[in-house]
Formats: sequence, structure tokens, C-alpha cells
Amino acid sequence: MRQRFFTNTIQSNFIKALIYNTPIPLIDTVNDNSYLLKNNVYIYKSNIIKCTVSGVLKMPETPSGYTPYYRNGDIKFVPTQEDRSFVDYSEEQEALILPTKYVSYEKLSLKLKEEENNITSSFDDESGSLSISEDDSADYQYIIDTYIPLTRAKYRIIDTFVFGKYYPKFTELYCSNYSYYDTKTHEYLGKLLRAYRDIYEINLMPYYNCISGDYISGIIIYDERIKEEDSKDYKTFKVPIKYNTTYTLAIDCNNKVRVAPVLLSNNHIVDNISLYNSAGSNEDFTPTTELLQNNIQIFDSISFKRPVTVGVNILNKEHSSLLQMYEKYLYLLIQVPKGNTSSIVLLEGDYTEIPDESIYNVEGISNLNDLELSNIFTSDLSLLQMNNNITYPYAKRLIEYLLLNVIHTRDEITKNIERIQDLFVNDVDSVPEVWDNKLRSDVYINYQKIPLARKLDLNGFVDIDTETLIKKLKDI
Repeated sequence: MRQRFFTNTIQSNFIKALIYNTPIPLIDTVNDNSYLLKNNVYIYKSNIIKCTVSGVLKMPETPSGYTPYYRNGDIKFVPTQEDRSFVDYSEEQEALILPTKYVSYEKLSLKLKEEENNITSSFDDESGSLSISEDDSADYQYIIDTYIPLTRAKYRIIDTFVFGKYYPKFTELYCSNYSYYDTKTHEYLGKLLRAYRDIYEINLMPYYNCISGDYISGIIIYDERIKEEDSKDYKTFKVPIKYNTTYTLAIDCNNKVRVAPVLLSNNHIVDNISLYNSAGSNEDFTPTTELLQNNIQIFDSISFKRPVTVGVNILNKEHSSLLQMYEKYLYLLIQVPKGNTSSIVLLEGDYTEIPDESIYNVEGISNLNDLELSNIFTSDLSLLQMNNNITYPYAKRLIEYLLLNVIHTRDEITKNIERIQDLFVNDVDSVPEVWDNKLRSDVYINYQKIPLARKLDLNGFVDIDTETLIKKLKDI
């Protein structure tokens, strides 16, 4: 039975106990691909750090003559000369499955969406360079206007950090006062999963619905502004989010859906925050609603078959560091007609397009980390498959991970890994009892090749469905 909001089950009691016994970070955790802002403090793997120069921790390998540009986790390589078109990192990944920067090619030549975009890509085996051409360069200016040049972050270490240990200034323990699965418990579960993802590189966020069952009244999103005003025509979901992050929204609604980021305190708009210049004196500033209102998104309709991406990017804003300081007040408001009864899902990440399961190039994957592999080995997600007018907090797959019923990189029982290696003894040349990228890719690809198998919530790790089905096939 699937967990629902505001119900008391064995699952809800287990999650509450897990959160109660796990110190949750009070500050943001980051991974190699995260963008850090100067003067902010973060948790990075086993350290607490303070950023001294804004940027990402791990710079991508960039083709000669190009500059990497960044927005909400997306990277595009823009040519240094303005008369040349840009390299779309996502299009390369879609065609190659692996990001170009990591793939080992052997006289590889391919075309990228030639019919749609008239883009061609070729690889020069002798020079080792990638060339991209595109007749229509209209997107060039869009990238320049909305993305920022990518730089490497610099930081200094403040202290060491051990996930699961209590640090009075940097972590907290949460105890729910409710007998049922409440909104705060769900929000703390999200904080725990983000920390787990960034520290251990195991991404469980595709199985977590960011919708927390919380609504807000007294605020209306108009086409160009947000106002504190009552309305009998709309209902508005209130969801805590992160800056510079892409989210996937699915809901069946044939009427306008308005989505807007806003800073809230006690369900009121925070519209006056103190800004200081380098000298410490007050300066003139734009109210936060105006700083964020350019991020209002309006959709004529949305459906589970056609989910959309939403989010708020502040990296190119004048007061981005200040807004980052107030991120704990940041919420995404999703306004729909009051009579809408559809299920609603908000996933952290872009899952509007799932990689083609029939094409794989697994050469060179040894250089990828688990988060990068998760972007490639992503099957259809169960949370995006069905609208039965019930909003579920998470997918059943998440519970398997939380109960340690999935074999992956952090499995401490080496015999579990050895059992999986035995299933692929003819296909994988791996170090005994050691999980590696080749094993993960083999697990994922072999499962995807199985006809009629239900391919939901897969990522290359060995969950219950994967192990059961593969064992059956090996026994035939």
C-alpha cells in the first residue's frame, strides 16, 4: 500500500524515526556539479567550507575555442567567436547517452536532430576534437542573456563533517508532533535525501515528490505580479525549493497554471530585506517581489503526458548573494483553479525527456561519478505515470533504498555485490566484491533489454524488481 499524506502507517513511522535519529544539515550540501556563491557556507562531502570565489567545484572539459556557460545545472559550450553557434551539452548527451567530454570515441561520426534543428556533429579521430555546426544561431543570444560564464569555485575549509553526526551550529534534529505523515516530516525527508545525494552521490530525488501537501491562501499570482489578496477562484500549493535548480511539474489542468517563486515568512510575503553595500550603509534596493517576479511562469495547460520545467535562477541577478542568504524563506507557489482535483507532482531535476533506452555507448564511463551516471541511466518514473486524483509523497522505490534493500556503491555486504557479479560473469570483467561503473551499466542495460518488463524507477542499481527478474532469466 502506498503512503499518503496525513495518514499513519508503518512506513510513516519508519520515516519519522529515521529523521529523528539523523541530524539534518542546516546549511546547503553541494556536490561537484553545484554552483557556489561567494561568502556562503556549504557542506561538501566530508568538510564544511566557505566559498571565496563563485563557481562550480568541478569544471567540465571544454572543447577548444569554447567557453562553458551555466544555468540551473545545465551546461552549454559557447564559441569564443560570436559568429559561431553554441554546442548544446544536452543534445550531445541525448545522442551519445554519455556526455561528450567523457566518451572515448573510435572513428565516431553522428548526426544530432538533423531534421529538427539542422545540427550536425562529427568527431575527428586524428585531432580528437568535436565540431558542431548549426544554421540557425538564434539560440546563441538566448544563452548569452540567460546563462553565465562558468568558472571554478574556490573555498576554504572551516571544519570537518561526518554525515550522521550532530553539529550544534550546522545540523538539527526534527521530531514530529503528529501521529500521521505531516508536511514538515515530508520536507525534512527531502532535506535528508538532498544531503545523501550530495555527500554519497546516490540520487534518490527522482522518487521524492517535492509537493508537501501544504497550501497557502491570501496570495494571488497575476501575470506580472504577486499580491497578498484573497481569492475564491484558485488554490495555491506552497513548496519549499532551492535557487538555481530545475524542477519538473506534472498536473492535469486544462486551464491556466501560474507558478511563481516568493520569499515567505508566516505565510506573508517578505518584501523588505536589508541590503548593504561594501561600506556597510543602507542602499536603495528593489523589493524582493520585484527581484523575483521575472521568474513568474504561466502555462495555458499542463498534463502528466506533457510535464513542464519550472524554477528560479538568480545567478545573473545583482543581489544573488543576498537572495541566497534568504533561501530558507524561498517557496514555489503553484496556482490552479480551485475545482482542480488532479494529482500533482514536482520533482527536483528535469525529467521531461527520458534518455532513449535503445541506444547506449558505454565506452569511457569509468570517469563518470554516480550522479553523472544517474543522469544517463534514468528510466520512466512512476510518480509521473499516473493521475488518480491522489498526490503521493514518494515512490515505493524510495522505501527500498531507505530500508537498505538495494545493492549499490554503498552496500557494505560485499557478498551482495559478488552475487550480482556472478549473474553477469560472462559480461563483466570486474574486481571481485567491488561495485564499479561497468557493473552498473551492465545491470541497467540488461534490464532494459528484457521485453515486457516494467521499466520504472530504474537507475542501474539492483533494486528488488531488477534482481528478481534478472535471476528468473538466468535460470531459464
